[in-house]
Amino acid sequence: HKLVANLSIAERQRAEIIKVMLLGARILVMDEPTAVLTDEEARTLLSFAQRLSRQGHAVVLITHKFREVAAFCDRVTIMRHGETVLEGARVANVTEAEVARLMVGDALTVAGRPLSRPGDVCLSVERLSARATAHGQSLNDLGFELHVGEILGIAGVGGNGQEELVACLLGLDRAGAGAIVLDGQDISTAKPDQRREAGLRVIPSDRLA
Repeated sequence: HKLVANLSIAERQRAEIIKVMLLGARILVMDEPTAVLTDEEARTLLSFAQRLSRQGHAVVLITHKFREVAAFCDRVTIMRHGETVLEGARVANVTEAEVARLMVGDALTVAGRPLSRPGDVCLSVERLSARATAHGQSLNDLGFELHVGEILGIAGVGGNGQEELVACLLGLDRAGAGAIVLDGQDISTAKPDQRREAGLRVIPSDRLA
């Protein structure tokens, strides 16, 4: 019963695929459909596409993830600089190394990543709670710390509070309880422009909007 405008990007994507299938599409072209999906969501979506192909539909999957091609596709075509460098090969006959070479033109070498040496805490979220909006998700007693020199991952299926967390961190929504501390300064009641001046930035999931 949600408005589409209030769905996450992943949820809108699933709704769009369901819509075109209900409208009777026989050929489905999917352009990077798993780019914003979790691994489990991607498996569900691609398994659905595979079932459609077995039922007589034709599916084109455009992706840069060879694991998805290997697991769900029958044949593979590779393009580089606007030209086809491999056409319709059986997936079982192509190795990951060959695909990488054809995609980039040279054999890939993987460099080891240096170990991270985290420094002081630069962002601390303590017992953060926020009431759900009309079509959103409430936040309940969230807490985490981000250290200088590290990357902190926050994982979850779309629609489980990620957008609401970002809105609270930016000051677009006001938290009902808890504290947000940036470089030792409590910014829980600071306005969005004040948080930007303090050094907090965001790249939103819906970059176009």
